[in-house]
Amino acid sequence: MTIRREMEDDVLWTVVGYANADGGTCELPLRDLYDEPIPDDDAVLAEVRAFLNEKICPSPPKIRLKIANDRLEISIASTAARPFWIAARGLAPWDVPIFRQGRISPAPPDVFEEMIRSTGNGSFESERSYDQRLSYIELNRAFSSANLVLSESSFHDLGFIDAFGAHTNLARLFSDQAPTLVKLAFYDGDREERLRDSLNLTGSILRQYQDAYEFLDKYRDEASRGDSELSGAPRAYPESALREALVNAFLHRDYRRATPIVARKYQERIEIVSPGGLPSSLTTADLALGVAEPRNPRVAHVFHLLDYAEGIGSGTRKIRQAYEGLEAQPRFESTTNYTRVVLPVATVAPTAPATPALPPRRPESAPRERLHVQREPLEYAPPKPKRRPSRGSELRVARGFSTGSQALSVSAPLYVAPGASVDPYFAQERAVLELARRNPRLRGVDVVEALKESPSVVAALLRRMVAANKIVLCGAGDDYWYQLPTSR
Repeated sequence: MTIRREMEDDVLWTVVGYANADGGTCELPLRDLYDEPIPDDDAVLAEVRAFLNEKICPSPPKIRLKIANDRLEISIASTAARPFWIAARGLAPWDVPIFRQGRISPAPPDVFEEMIRSTGNGSFESERSYDQRLSYIELNRAFSSANLVLSESSFHDLGFIDAFGAHTNLARLFSDQAPTLVKLAFYDGDREERLRDSLNLTGSILRQYQDAYEFLDKYRDEASRGDSELSGAPRAYPESALREALVNAFLHRDYRRATPIVARKYQERIEIVSPGGLPSSLTTADLALGVAEPRNPRVAHVFHLLDYAEGIGSGTRKIRQAYEGLEAQPRFESTTNYTRVVLPVATVAPTAPATPALPPRRPESAPRERLHVQREPLEYAPPKPKRRPSRGSELRVARGFSTGSQALSVSAPLYVAPGASVDPYFAQERAVLELARRNPRLRGVDVVEALKESPSVVAALLRRMVAANKIVLCGAGDDYWYQLPTSR
């Protein structure tokens, strides 16, 4: 006993269309739903209800089923959980139906956007994410490094999953599929004439922050070496100022804008430009007083949990404090659409400690309560998933990739919205990207050895990643290799 395959899409399209509007009722002859013999009424009602519960996201709408005169009547009521979507299609305007003007059709972009905005009550972080097929390998690693357990309940408490089990924009920012972009450039001199190095960053904003810090810090001590040799005092950028400026760019940027964060390193300064001006109620003078009015409080909270930020509006003051007593001073500029921080080269104490490659976690001056997550003082162990039909399920992907002398472990819980599927190639692609970061001339044989897959499987994987512009094929003939995309 199964519903006819050719009727499944019609039933789902109709039910979801009414659920995204003001509700409605549809009737279907049982002979159109089933082949002979038609099951008894109780069996039909049970199967149709289970079918709708499984195929509609984020949770099934309020429906009432009734059979009369060999016809199935489905009454649908609209709820606050909309927009609903068909699990196999995903959450996109062209795949989300709605009943309008007497017919069911794909939701117009403005109507779809209005439904999405209504899920967040004015907060971008709380709005439902367009992309519901998300994974959190980088987030899991960050929490593990901070001795914090990241569980399914944590996702709800932190605001990554809404009350109906759907991923939010906050979740997407910290996921490995984050849509944001950071552009980095290093120039010889004080003009954009001689580009020495550049890098485009994608993925989780935690990974973007770490990689951006590493890129900028790599050249921090190369500033004005000639002047340094003459004066005898090293000249560089205060490490704490660089860290705070970069953190602020991620915490306070306007994530509704597709414009990337841009950080440029010149001979005498670093400029960090982020989308989004100051709130109308604040000025740069207010920031100097430590006034905090974060645009993204939930993003700031996660950074605070991981000890990347203090969360009390001290970033601007710490930058100024890093330059106290120095001739060169930082500049803070803001327009309606952008904010820029300029960190000039300064003479620093020769006894300054070496800066680690990755952003240091802030030392805790006093014990403080950890909200939303649990402390795990010893070995990190992800909790076992709790199966709940109306929530996102927790899956486990664990696989080791050998990279010669170093082992690359891809092991993390992937939280997936109901009805969504995990890309079976995601773990392999993430491993290839990690290999490419370590080896700028990555060859196919290196990937075969690391992934322990056949050459044909690896060749297909690399072709797919090249087509998606995740890696770039360089060279010609037998002398070719793969590398990460870079801006020119």
